[in-house]
Amino acid sequence: MRRCLDLVKGYQGAQLILATIPQQDKPTYALIGRADTLSVFQIESRAQMAMRPRLEPQTRYGLVIEVAIVSPL
Repeated sequence: MRRCLDLVKGYQGAQLILATIPQQDKPTYALIGRADTLSVFQIESRAQMAMRPRLEPQTRYGLVIEVAIVSPL
Protein backbone atom coordinates (compact mmCIF):
# COMPACT_ATOMS: atom_id res chain seq x y z
CA MET A 1 0.00 0.00 0.00
CA ARG A 2 2.79 2.41 0.85
CA ARG A 3 4.37 1.93 -2.59
CA CYS A 4 1.03 2.53 -4.29
CA LEU A 5 0.38 5.71 -2.31
CA ASP A 6 3.92 6.91 -3.11
CA LEU A 7 3.27 6.31 -6.82
CA VAL A 8 0.04 8.32 -6.66
CA LYS A 9 1.92 11.15 -4.99
CA GLY A 10 4.69 11.03 -7.58
CA TYR A 11 2.39 10.98 -10.62
CA GLN A 12 -0.52 13.11 -9.45
CA GLY A 13 0.90 15.08 -6.54
CA ALA A 14 -1.91 13.87 -4.28
CA GLN A 15 -0.85 13.04 -0.73
CA LEU A 16 -3.16 10.19 0.28
CA ILE A 17 -3.39 8.03 3.35
CA LEU A 18 -5.60 4.98 3.66
CA ALA A 19 -8.38 7.02 5.29
CA THR A 20 -8.44 9.61 2.47
CA ILE A 21 -8.57 7.29 -0.54
CA PRO A 22 -11.82 8.13 -2.37
CA GLN A 23 -14.39 5.41 -1.75
CA GLN A 24 -16.53 6.06 -4.83
CA ASP A 25 -14.21 6.82 -7.73
CA LYS A 26 -16.52 6.46 -10.75
CA PRO A 27 -13.83 5.81 -13.41
CA THR A 28 -12.24 3.12 -11.25
CA TYR A 29 -15.53 1.37 -10.60
CA ALA A 30 -16.42 1.62 -14.30
CA LEU A 31 -13.26 -0.35 -15.09
CA ILE A 32 -14.07 -2.84 -12.34
CA GLY A 33 -17.66 -3.17 -13.58
CA ARG A 34 -16.37 -4.05 -17.06
CA ALA A 35 -14.17 -6.72 -15.44
CA ASP A 36 -11.07 -4.90 -16.71
CA THR A 37 -9.12 -6.15 -13.70
CA LEU A 38 -6.34 -8.33 -15.02
CA SER A 39 -3.45 -8.34 -12.50
CA VAL A 40 -5.52 -6.73 -9.74
CA PHE A 41 -5.11 -8.86 -6.61
CA GLN A 42 -8.31 -10.51 -5.33
CA ILE A 43 -10.44 -9.49 -8.31
CA GLU A 44 -8.51 -10.91 -11.26
CA SER A 45 -9.73 -14.53 -11.34
CA ARG A 46 -12.09 -15.69 -14.08
CA ALA A 47 -14.80 -16.34 -11.50
CA GLN A 48 -14.45 -12.81 -10.10
CA MET A 49 -14.42 -11.28 -13.59
CA ALA A 50 -17.50 -13.26 -14.62
CA MET A 51 -19.48 -12.13 -11.57
CA ARG A 52 -18.56 -8.45 -11.68
CA PRO A 53 -20.59 -7.29 -14.71
CA ARG A 54 -23.68 -8.85 -13.14
CA LEU A 55 -23.26 -7.15 -9.76
CA GLU A 56 -21.58 -3.93 -10.96
CA PRO A 57 -20.16 -2.82 -7.59
CA GLN A 58 -20.09 0.98 -7.24
CA THR A 59 -18.44 1.23 -3.82
CA ARG A 60 -15.64 -0.44 -1.91
CA TYR A 61 -18.22 -2.21 0.26
CA GLY A 62 -20.02 -3.52 -2.84
CA LEU A 63 -16.74 -4.87 -4.15
CA VAL A 64 -16.02 -6.54 -0.79
CA ILE A 65 -19.43 -8.25 -0.93
CA GLU A 66 -18.81 -9.44 -4.49
CA VAL A 67 -15.41 -10.88 -3.54
CA ALA A 68 -16.94 -12.60 -0.52
CA ILE A 69 -19.67 -14.22 -2.63
CA VAL A 70 -17.18 -15.67 -5.11
CA SER A 71 -14.43 -16.54 -2.60
CA PRO A 72 -16.12 -17.02 0.78
CA LEU A 73 -13.05 -18.40 2.58
